[in-house]
Amino acid sequence: MRFCDDAVAVSEILGIVLTRTQAKDITERQAAFPAHALDSYLPRLVRAGKRVAICDGLPEPQPEKKSRKRSTKKAENK
Repeated sequence: MRFCDDAVAVSEILGIVLTRTQAKDITERQAAFPAHALDSYLPRLVRAGKRVAICDGLPEPQPEKKSRKRSTKKAENK
């Protein structure tokens, strides 16, 4: 079973919205809920026979900006 297939199953079991995300020209389906709802959603998933892993989402890494070094010396008047 693929990740997006799991998302479809979870959204049907829990009655939550199925969303889509785009990353590097790949569109994936997602089903997620906030951590404070875990106490109500986790038992429903387990009763439905699903195995559950709890993880935090991480933002997509951004390329580092090149820093421009500025001279700390004042321009000399000639």
